[in-house]
Amino acid sequence: MDKQARPEEGCALYAEHALLGARFDADGTVVDYAYERNRQPGAGNDVAYLADISHVTTLLFSGEGSSDFAYAGFGGKELAAGECAFEAVLTGDGTVASVPLLARTGEREYVSFDLSARSEVLVGWLSFLKSVSKDGYAPYATVQTEEATGTHAVLALWGNAATATLADYTSAAALPREGEIASCTLDKLPCIIARPPIPGVTSYMILLSPRMAVVLWRSLLSFAEVNPVGMRGLQESLRARLGWYAALDGTQQVRMGRQELLRDCLIRRTPDYVGARGL
Repeated sequence: MDKQARPEEGCALYAEHALLGARFDADGTVVDYAYERNRQPGAGNDVAYLADISHVTTLLFSGEGSSDFAYAGFGGKELAAGECAFEAVLTGDGTVASVPLLARTGEREYVSFDLSARSEVLVGWLSFLKSVSKDGYAPYATVQTEEATGTHAVLALWGNAATATLADYTSAAALPREGEIASCTLDKLPCIIARPPIPGVTSYMILLSPRMAVVLWRSLLSFAEVNPVGMRGLQESLRARLGWYAALDGTQQVRMGRQELLRDCLIRRTPDYVGARGL
């Protein structure tokens, strides 16, 4: 059988999704659940949505030169350790490779998560950028890069009840603030939690060991306020709140204006990143 036809491979939560009547994409991503196809998920002031996004393309880069690589390759603000932000990655001519969520997890360690359909474009461009050299000088040769997709289970939790739900496991003060990433313990499970800056909604990304994912998934779904949602529902939410997200739907060339990128805080004002001159 073709490997792509077996979504259970590499999916720690496959059995949980199947119980909910999930429809899977070729790579094992949950498109939607049976109840979503019959009716809309619950809505209101006290609701949260839960999605398994473990298939999101995850890049890890670290070591000497990693901060210089991040500053050149990602057009947004320079992150301090423990911060995260959506940042535009531009190619040399100013077109948009993608807009991943970049998190600085240490002084010389960064993680990038691409929630769009342009992950292959992003991976290809960053690989090229890392390998550039001129007259025998390769500025990023010491940067260690790794595609870390699937090394952690990744859950997205968002909505008005998201903070209250997680605060049932730990104090609200222990949770990261918007634009931050922190280590937390949920139901005695060690996790890394990022809070992406998404206008109009409180959102969290929870990373934990795939071996522990079922425990937390079931625990979160025990809350009446929490609705499981597939990737289709997550993407609809992102399109509604992030004006730039819909432009990343395909792999065709994407160009956004400088003022548009500045308005959405995807680039910094100083033109000292790759692609700035092409805008």
